[in-house]
Amino acid sequence: MYDWLIQHKDIISILTSVSMLVVWVTYLQLFAFSFFRQTRPKILINKAGGNTLGAHCIVCNMSTDPIYVTNIILTLQKDSEEWSCSITDIENVLEQADDASTKDITFQGTLKSGEFFDLGNFRKLFKQAVKRSDAPNNLAQDDFNINVMIIAVYGSERLSIAATRDFYCNDEHTIKAQTLETRQIRSIFARYRIRNYLQKTVLHTV
Repeated sequence: MYDWLIQHKDIISILTSVSMLVVWVTYLQLFAFSFFRQTRPKILINKAGGNTLGAHCIVCNMSTDPIYVTNIILTLQKDSEEWSCSITDIENVLEQADDASTKDITFQGTLKSGEFFDLGNFRKLFKQAVKRSDAPNNLAQDDFNINVMIIAVYGSERLSIAATRDFYCNDEHTIKAQTLETRQIRSIFARYRIRNYLQKTVLHTV
């Protein structure tokens, strides 16, 4: 056995080096996967307080680092038609007192890890979407969908991050989430589409 090891020491040395390389590459891949999973952004959009339009829409930052919410887009959908608008700034800003706090006039702002804020109830969100878009006033007489999209800046990410969730409301005004979880928008192409959308709509809004 010893003589065999001596005769094949070069091959054994190569195999040992290759095995160690495979082990280290696997370890680094697992470490990188775990690191990126822990540090990638995550935004939750939830319904709280019942199953009617009086239920509230809650946004929570579940990322490990703070995020800065820059835009909130609401989209009403019925059949093949849809109407979108930004509700980032709260209504009646011009009527606010000069010393009104930032929280009274806009949803923009920093959310630390684990923090959340209330967008208001879905009835209010629906009315804002109808008022700020071309959606018909009688839309609520039948079933429709409300899509909530949160757009934010995260760390040193060059492109904005986003999360979205669909809610279905029937003609009896019972509302429920269409998906079990909030969909995180992480792909480069989807984030570029969001940036282009903002350039065409929000930035050109008077």
